[in-house]
Amino acid sequence: MDEHQPPSDEAAPPPPAPRRPTLSELALGGALIVSDNVAARLEIAAEPAEPPRTLATVLRPAAEWDQPDSLTAARHTTIGLLTDARASAGRGGRLIDEVTDALGRTLDHASRPIRRSRLLRPVRARFHRYQARGEAIVNGWTETGRREEARSRAVAEASLGGLMQRSVSDLTQNEGVQVLVQQVVQSQSTGLVEEMIEELRERLVSLDVSLARRTRRTVLGEAPPFRAVYLRRRPALAALPGVERTLAGHYAGAASRVVAMLVDLSLLMVAVSLATTFINALLSLFNVDALLGRFIAGDGLPAAVGAAVTGLTGTLFIISYGIIGWSLNGQTLGGLLLGVRVVRSDGRRLSFGRAVLRMIGSYLAGLALFIGFLWALFDRRRQGWQDKLAGSVVVYDWPAVPDETFLREELNVSGVLPWQQRANE
Repeated sequence: MDEHQPPSDEAAPPPPAPRRPTLSELALGGALIVSDNVAARLEIAAEPAEPPRTLATVLRPAAEWDQPDSLTAARHTTIGLLTDARASAGRGGRLIDEVTDALGRTLDHASRPIRRSRLLRPVRARFHRYQARGEAIVNGWTETGRREEARSRAVAEASLGGLMQRSVSDLTQNEGVQVLVQQVVQSQSTGLVEEMIEELRERLVSLDVSLARRTRRTVLGEAPPFRAVYLRRRPALAALPGVERTLAGHYAGAASRVVAMLVDLSLLMVAVSLATTFINALLSLFNVDALLGRFIAGDGLPAAVGAAVTGLTGTLFIISYGIIGWSLNGQTLGGLLLGVRVVRSDGRRLSFGRAVLRMIGSYLAGLALFIGFLWALFDRRRQGWQDKLAGSVVVYDWPAVPDETFLREELNVSGVLPWQQRANE
């Protein structure tokens, strides 16, 4: 192949990458823009005031379009001058660099025989000795600095640890700080418990609405006729803004009532267990079995009497717990935790006699395979057998709302509550 043959298109080198503008080019561009703006302002200022032109005087002849004026020529001259000046400055800088490098190489080549001559050997030896001594001194300083750094770190850690320990000891021994820490911990704990209880209530309300939709084909059922009066009688609810747009005062759902009853049963089991242990300890302390054995014949009768006393005490405790809670405030501990309240059919407080009737109805509803409690799922006012017997209803005693997930996914509600959507429809 001929060496002078031009390369083919396939072997052509790739096009060079675009070059970024340098600082001098950017400065030149800025200067050109400033000069152009100044020339334009001078051109505007130099134009004489003319009377309004008609259509015939406004039109310029075609021969005058390519004739530049004086300001345009000055602008072009300035741009060319600045461009040449920049190019000349670049060439001058490169020339100075090349001359400096050549002069340095020439001086080094010319002075090399003198620097390596025998006459300057003592000077070179002294120079190398000074260099070695300086290097040794610098290395010693470096090693000393490393040792001192490790020692300083150890001292700093020990000092900081001691300072922190003394600070913590001073803070823990200060009574004001202890009181402040206790208040902060109590407030955080109370806030966390309140959030957990509110989340549980909202989930149960969502379950109540879901069960109501599946059993009665409605979301809320019939609103109590006494709801407005009930909200006015409850100062804690009346003080809340927008409480009328919540489920406060509506008939409580089955899920909230069942969970409240389970909480009450759990507390009662613990309380009855403690009471039974206390009664058995008293019977053993006073040796009641031996005392009863003197008056009652039979080996197992004293133990049976003790068990009967214990069972009767537990039963009376359970009955008293429900009757006292319903007649005083309409709430047991479970109802207070879940936000449900037992009231009369007109919204007033339950009397002692009605509370006794409700307790009797609760035992009857439980004996009938819990059918009496399940009756509230299908009742229009969500009453069980115990409520039918006592003439009572269970209502929400807090601004009850379903959780946001249920509103969004089950009811397709965003920003409004289900009863608001039904009212809009």
